Amino acid sequence: MYNLLSGKTIIVTLFHVIYLQLLFKRFYSGSSSDDHCTLFADRNLINRRNVREDPHSAYRPDRDFLILEVKARILAAAFHVLGLKSRDEKPLHYPFPEDLPKWNKLQRLQFLHKAAGMIVDEIVIDEAMMNGSLQELVSYEERREIQKHLDVNEDGRFPCRFPGCNTSFKYNGKSRRRHELSHDPPVVIEEMRTTTSPTTTDQATKSSDDVFNYNAALLSEGLFFMNFLDAVSEGDGKRIMRQYKYLMLLCKADDPHSTKYALESLYQLLLVNGLSQKESEKFVWNRTVNNHGGLGNNIPHDLEVEHSNNFNKQGYCNIGANLSEKAVSRICYAEKPVRTISGKMDKLLQRFIRSGKHIQRFPVVDLDVLLKKLNESEVFKYQKGRSYRHFKGFERDALVNLDMSKIYSWLNDHKKKYSLGVKAR
Repeated sequence: MYNLLSGKTIIVTLFHVIYLQLLFKRFYSGSSSDDHCTLFADRNLINRRNVREDPHSAYRPDRDFLILEVKARILAAAFHVLGLKSRDEKPLHYPFPEDLPKWNKLQRLQFLHKAAGMIVDEIVIDEAMMNGSLQELVSYEERREIQKHLDVNEDGRFPCRFPGCNTSFKYNGKSRRRHELSHDPPVVIEEMRTTTSPTTTDQATKSSDDVFNYNAALLSEGLFFMNFLDAVSEGDGKRIMRQYKYLMLLCKADDPHSTKYALESLYQLLLVNGLSQKESEKFVWNRTVNNHGGLGNNIPHDLEVEHSNNFNKQGYCNIGANLSEKAVSRICYAEKPVRTISGKMDKLLQRFIRSGKHIQRFPVVDLDVLLKKLNESEVFKYQKGRSYRHFKGFERDALVNLDMSKIYSWLNDHKKKYSLGVKAR
């Protein structure tokens, strides 16, 4: 975070592991082997034994497995929306023009984007769900503003609501409420409540489709995760900050397990808009590093720090019994010049150095197996009454249990604390 006392910008760790953990917590369960087309069932189908329930213990296998699952569902969604029977056939619902081979690269790209837009509009985005969340938040703010203006008197103060009491208050806060409770009988005020967190009834469960809701949610959330990884690879700081807004809500929905991560996401958004323009630019764009040049070769700063630690540990081992704090500091300060000199010497001597990058072929066979299973189950064809045993009554919206009224109060509370220089521990 940004230290307001020292004025130094500290590297912020990206939350890709945290978001992957939230995804596995929602979509992965060792008790869901009977629920076909779920993560654990697919893991057994293609025999991915290195996948674990906790991404902290197996981040790379879990990440690669999730990306494979998302790509399989992208193809399954394309088969359903575009009317494809196999990869070799032409789509029935989106026919190819006869002069398509004569089109230039830009025209073909626009044609592909239009097809992708059809898939996103029908499967990925649920307009009713998004509009409902926005309308709920807006209506709550409107009711707060209306109540705020109705409660004030001619002097702009909040009067005591006990009949006959002439006491007034500058703010509608604890002092006003404490005074009203001191009366006999105390003033009873109905709290504003929003219509969030609808309970799932038996009738709603029978009319829903757990298979469709699960796979549509996995596709949309998985695409968000892949977009996060792509933003890091491209070094797109603004895109990363936009995704932190949604990640903040996801962490808040996982309350109380991810409260600190939600706060950290909020503080980053506050710093972007609260710092000077120069410091804000540093904070947004100083999140990744590119050591080799080229597009899409950026890595997170925390991974670069791990590489630096591994390099410096070689020097620590060579010191042996003479290891001291002064020697460690000298090695750390000399890291960059030593790397530069060593690199030039290796290049001059034409020394062969093996790359530490693990190059793996894309698992096409596993993708075909997953795609066949998804198409046979028609996961993206909404059918009322289909249900899972473990994921019964699965909600497509990850924020369905999020109380927007509490989010509104939570944001205002921490904005006030931030303006006073108070940070929650």
